[in-house]
Amino acid sequence: MWLALGQTLSQPPAIFRVIGFVAADGRFLWPGFGDNARVLSWIVERAHGRATALETACGWMPGYDDLNLSGLELTRASGRAAACRGA
Repeated sequence: MWLALGQTLSQPPAIFRVIGFVAADGRFLWPGFGDNARVLSWIVERAHGRATALETACGWMPGYDDLNLSGLELTRASGRAAACRGA
């Protein structure tokens, strides 16, 4: 029933699934719940067409420049590796 509902909508809402980003040493890239605002901000911008996404083995990921990474020691390479770890 729920799957059929989407077919009746002219503009269905975007659906996002968020997974934890884990660094190579096993720690989460941002340990606090408040830091989830980084991803939520990207989701809002993406839904409005103002942010990019990269297709990866894990699904669609924020573009490096579209995710607020202030205060984190993260490079493009380590960010991709952390996001898709185990995929």
